[in-house]
Amino acid sequence: SEASGAVGSGVGQIAKLKGCRAVGVVGSDQKCDYVVNELGFDACINRKTQDLNSALKAACPNGIDVYVDHTAGPILEAVLQQINLGARIPLVGLISQYNAEKLPSGPNLMPLLVKRALIKGFLVGDYQDRRAEFIHDVSQWLQAGNLKYKEDIVKGLEAAPDAFIGLLKGKNFGKLIVQVSDDPTQP
Repeated sequence: SEASGAVGSGVGQIAKLKGCRAVGVVGSDQKCDYVVNELGFDACINRKTQDLNSALKAACPNGIDVYVDHTAGPILEAVLQQINLGARIPLVGLISQYNAEKLPSGPNLMPLLVKRALIKGFLVGDYQDRRAEFIHDVSQWLQAGNLKYKEDIVKGLEAAPDAFIGLLKGKNFGKLIVQVSDDPTQP
């Protein structure tokens, strides 16, 4: 989910570099176009205009082995209907719940049981022992032009609150950066 953002775009590209099929979920046709045509994902679903269940079935005809979840909510519920035996779901965010006035009742967890799937919280700090390996691999991919990124820059600290709210609503496109001073490396 949120495949055009900083984490999702990186995860999908790394999946492709490792030989996996990558399917993204985003909130606009423009973001879908970027994810498929610029980042090289195999498919993309616009969660705002497409039925998630049927779109996932079409994009993942062989089911889902790994789903990196940033949002929870309706996307996770649709994914759970498509998971394969032994599927893994690293949970890296709960965007759909951050500003919820009332917490949702939760997804149907029966597919997790029946498919013997695993949902596990993922915090980058838990993997410090693999940091050097990650930096080595990502550095090589960046130098070779195999890993791309997009920055959404807003200027001024006063723009930070609105930028953060926009981030939670999916209004940003790429890695959101609040630039608080001029970049000394730029002319």
